Amino acid sequence: MNFPEEKLEGLYRVLRAEADRRTGRYEEALRNYEILLKLTQWSGFHDRAMHGLADTYFRLGELPKALEWLDSLEKTYPRFFATQNLAE
Repeated sequence: MNFPEEKLEGLYRVLRAEADRRTGRYEEALRNYEILLKLTQWSGFHDRAMHGLADTYFRLGELPKALEWLDSLEKTYPRFFATQNLAE
């Protein structure tokens, strides 16, 4: 109750990172996804953050990093990986 911003920080990071990624602000997107991954109380969004990191690195042309994140996503969240059809 004393720190309401902490209750919304994860949601803010997800929304901000997604908006930044889709509008071409890739460095900001990477920073917000990485912060989100450090917030353990927001672990329900970690699969989206990892997917966002992989896609952002792909858009930046950094294919090895994109593949690393995709591999990590597949190992950590196989159900999300399958439902998003990321194997293709």
